[in-house]
Amino acid sequence: MDKSYSDTIDIVASLAGCTSDQVKRFIAHGLFDADRISEADVNGVRLVASFEQSGFPLDTIARTFSREGISLDFAREMLAIPIRMSTRTYREVNREFGFSPEFANQIAIALGVSRPDQGDLAREDDIAFLRLVAAALAAGLDKRVVIRYMRTLGRAMRTISEAQRDLFRSEVITPLNDAGVPLSEFLMLTAKRRSALQKIGYEATLKLQARILETLVFDDVSNWLHEALRDAGMPSATSEESKVICFVDLSNYSDFVRLHGDHEGLQITEALEEAVQRHVDPDHGRIVKTLGDGILCIFFTAKPAIDSAMKMISQVAQGQNWSLHVGMAAGRVISRDGDVYGATVNRAARLCAKARGRSILIDEAMFKQLDPNGRSAWKPVELPLMRGMTETRAFELGSEAGGFVSS
Repeated sequence: MDKSYSDTIDIVASLAGCTSDQVKRFIAHGLFDADRISEADVNGVRLVASFEQSGFPLDTIARTFSREGISLDFAREMLAIPIRMSTRTYREVNREFGFSPEFANQIAIALGVSRPDQGDLAREDDIAFLRLVAAALAAGLDKRVVIRYMRTLGRAMRTISEAQRDLFRSEVITPLNDAGVPLSEFLMLTAKRRSALQKIGYEATLKLQARILETLVFDDVSNWLHEALRDAGMPSATSEESKVICFVDLSNYSDFVRLHGDHEGLQITEALEEAVQRHVDPDHGRIVKTLGDGILCIFFTAKPAIDSAMKMISQVAQGQNWSLHVGMAAGRVISRDGDVYGATVNRAARLCAKARGRSILIDEAMFKQLDPNGRSAWKPVELPLMRGMTETRAFELGSEAGGFVSS
């Protein structure tokens, strides 16, 4: 072969993280066309190399692909952003950024990605990411803070990516399988649609992240100015230190799943999330996280929290054979990495666990925030002393109180 062919093989091998001899063997077995091979085949080469590394003989791979009529051309379309390997090792890259092997491993562990050996060729996207970590440290962030953020980022990105994968499985893969599409055609069709949807997913994630971050930054600046005005003697209707924690939970969820099955159980958890999203106004609060058969929210003041909870309970009460119950507490909250912690959170969780179906249970601190004219609808409830709680008195609002309205 001429020099240009050898150069192409070397480039493909380098980008795929394998040897030129491996690529030549793949070509010799008919898996790639010697006249057409290019950088676009990197994903296909990596795929075959991974099969061989898993213990499949190359002869078997080639025979199977030939028998099924599988062309590795589909791998060219498989990823919207193709994976590329650099010509440098992770050891060299970490040395460039001043990272010890231990710190590099900490980053990979926090992100939830595989931990490469220091002698492996580095992926280009890993190099770009490590460069961002170096920039964050240069901007003054502490290493521990960076690792903590990486952990949060890894969890969030995995959730988003798994949601995209599950959507693709249900809306693309399952219909093609049900239609009996031949494997060779199936691989090409799914590759093209996957690449197109990945591009949409990347763009949507970036746009929404920018939108949400804009809101959070605006809220922070507004709070600082609000505090300055309050310190200057201007009246303030709220305390920035006190928040309302709200747990919304499905009543008798375990019994429901046992009677109706996992699929129906999943449907009602999705309906729960829809009801909470519908009735949590971003101007008054936000959803912190979902907890399987429950959801944790935070509100700035008591009235919007109670109004939202009443609407949630009313929405799912109409024509449903399941219901919600809610526990709320008011007080100081520690916010970190998008989550909330502290005694107020624990108190709200325990009140939710004690709440009856279609009722709201609040602590005394929250009861005191209510308008005096509205307190009469709440019934005092004596609770057994719970670990970590000094209060044994709570207040309940049930659907029989007549205050729950549909929307």
